[in-house]
Amino acid sequence: MPGNLELISRLVLAAMLGSVIGYEREQLSWAAGLRTHMLVCVGSALIMIVSA
Repeated sequence: MPGNLELISRLVLAAMLGSVIGYEREQLSWAAGLRTHMLVCVGSALIMIVSA
């Protein structure tokens, strides 16, 4: 079982990577932007952590 620091770091990493994708899409004025991709990435990372 991973420790709390590892779980938090995984969620932060997912948020950072999702924000990179969202920032690029926001610059192109596409529908789903920064917040949407951050939430989707953090949510999917959280589901994978809980299911493990």
